[in-house]
Order: sequence, then C-alpha cells, then structure tokens
Amino acid sequence: MALFAKLFGVEKGYADAGSRLTYELIQRFGLEGWPDGRFPVYSSEEAGAIDLELSSFQRSADGMAEEEGGPGATMGFHPEALPQLRRHLTSGALVRLADENWMQRSDAELRRIWKQCASTYLKAWLSDLDPSALLRMAELLSRVGCKREARKALEAVLLFPSYVDNGKNTTGSPPDFVASVVKDAQESIRKLRDSERSSQGDEFGQRAEADLDRFSEAIALVIGSSFSTDTFRDLFGEREMAEGWTWNDAVAAWYSLGHFALVIAAWSVYANNARTAPVLDCCRPKLLEHWNLSPNGAISAKLKKIVNEIDSEAFASYVRCKDGTLLHRFFARYVSRILGAPVPFSERNVSEDELLGIRYRGEDPILHATVCRLFLDTCAEIKKLISSR
Repeated sequence: MALFAKLFGVEKGYADAGSRLTYELIQRFGLEGWPDGRFPVYSSEEAGAIDLELSSFQRSADGMAEEEGGPGATMGFHPEALPQLRRHLTSGALVRLADENWMQRSDAELRRIWKQCASTYLKAWLSDLDPSALLRMAELLSRVGCKREARKALEAVLLFPSYVDNGKNTTGSPPDFVASVVKDAQESIRKLRDSERSSQGDEFGQRAEADLDRFSEAIALVIGSSFSTDTFRDLFGEREMAEGWTWNDAVAAWYSLGHFALVIAAWSVYANNARTAPVLDCCRPKLLEHWNLSPNGAISAKLKKIVNEIDSEAFASYVRCKDGTLLHRFFARYVSRILGAPVPFSERNVSEDELLGIRYRGEDPILHATVCRLFLDTCAEIKKLISSR
C-alpha cells in the first residue's frame, strides 16, 4: 500500500492518504486495470486518450515554435521536465475521459460502468497526484452511494495544502488553485453530511410512521372489537329506542362510547392535552376503517356530531366518578343516550332527574354493568398499548 507514496518520495499526509484510499478501493471493489493491486495498466481507451492528449499538446507546442522560428520548427523540452510534463498531461487526459464516460449517464447505466470510471480517476491521480481527480471521483462515488469512500477522497484533498507547503508539490499548483480545491472539498463534505442527515431523517421518519401506523391499528382493533356492531346487536338489539331514533343513530352513539374509551385511556396515561391529541388524531381514521365507515357517510357524520356534543360534558362527568355508584349512574346515562334519550351528564342522581321530568331509556342495571365492564376493560387494554409505546 505504501508503495504508491514511495513512488513520489512521500509517505505521510496527502500522498499517503490518497495511496491508502487507492489501495482500499482496488481491493474492496475489485477495480480493473490493477492486475497486481499496485501498478496500473491502461485500457485501450485510456491509452488512446493519453496518446491523443500528448500528440495534441505536441502539435500546439510545435505551432508556437513555428510562429517564432518559421515553418518546420518544433518545440523541444528539457529532459528533466519531460517526465513530469507527461504525468501532468496523462492525468488531465484520464480525468476528462472519466468525466465524459459517466457524467451524462442514467443511474442504470452508471451502475454498470462506475467502477471503470473510478479506476480511471485513480490512475489519473497516481500519475500526477492532482487533487482534481479525487474531487471528481468523490462526486462519482457519492452518486453511486459510496458515501464513506467519497468522504475519504475529500478528506485526502483537504491535506493537499500541507503537501504543497512542504515543497512536495510536483503539480506546479498556484495558491489560488490550492484554495479552490480545498473550498470545493469542504463544500462537498458539507453536502455529503447534509445528505446523510437527510437520509437518516427520512429513514427515521419512515420507521416512526410505520410504528405509528401499527400503534394506531392495534388500538383500533381493541376498540373496534369491543364496540362492534355484533356486540351492539347482542346488547341493544331487542331494546326499544326513542321515537325518531334510528338504528344508525344508535350505532353511531355506540361507536361514540368506543371513541370515549380512547379519550379516557389516553388522558389517564398522559393527563396532558398536547400529548393526548396526537394519539386521538392518529387513531380516529383507523377506527373508521375498522368499523368500515366512510368518512363522509351518514353514520360517520352522526358519530362526529355526537362526539362534538357530549365528549367534553361526558369527560367532566366521568372524571368525577369516584366509586361504583357514580360509575353506574354515568353508564345509565350513556345507555339512555345510545337508545335515543339524551339524558344530560350532570351531578344529579336518577331521582332528581326524574323530578325534573328527565326520562331514561334502557333502565336495566345488568345492561349498565355490562356496558361499564366492557368500557373499563377496553380502557385498560388501550392504556397498556399507549404506555408500552
């Protein structure tokens, strides 16, 4: 692994970070063009791009020589400068080749060729240690989901200034170029971090949404099973209803008691409107689904009307029930409402109501006790679900 750095006489900092990353990517992704895992072998496409770049540069240089020396003049280069010049041109040619091969590709095409492009970028970097190759490769790696490897490439680029300051810069990079690549690397790292946070947030949000859905389903199942139409039919099927009070009206009132069980259970756990309200909001739609009610249907409309009319009054009355007698009175009133007699939830006893001309329906102590027990058992099950969330 350190051989890459030793080729340039540097074993720490920028060159070492880049060489370690090169070795890691070759090994992890099985990149082609590195038969021994150390030295690159150019593909025919890469070799063609390099030859084209070198010949193009030579033609441009010869053109400049002809302007000075006349037709037929050629440009020569000092033997000591020629190797570095060739490395620089090779690096540029390979970076451009890799750019052209992937930047306009669809995701499906990219999945097929990204490793080849990453290999080309690494060969470009190894040729001249130009940080531009790592910047471009980081963009590619990020695009294909290799965020960790992209970050490593960018972190290596951040070490480039110390490489220049230590006199190891063989790229001839001016200060503004050094500042530019560092700025680009910092910005890319920031984008990577934001992307990772967003992904984590999305994943957390999806998990939370799924958990909330399961939670509301479980509660709806408990309430819907207890306060079902079958149970209603068993308890109230033979009961006489008030004049003008339909079966659908009675079922809606029955469902309102199931909804009231949710209110009482949530409040018993939280005793806080801010925490109770979200539980009610997420469970109500599931309850309608469980009862097979259309949100705009007649029973749904009646249910909403009943809940709006009596929930606050019923709640105030229920929380004042400190013993069995008061609970029995509360459910006598609710049973009467289910059967179409709107008895108010007050602190009066039954005798006082009768003196005021208030008439109850379903005056059956066994029915009242049965409904009370069903309600309390349902509340207990809901509280367990809420408490365990």
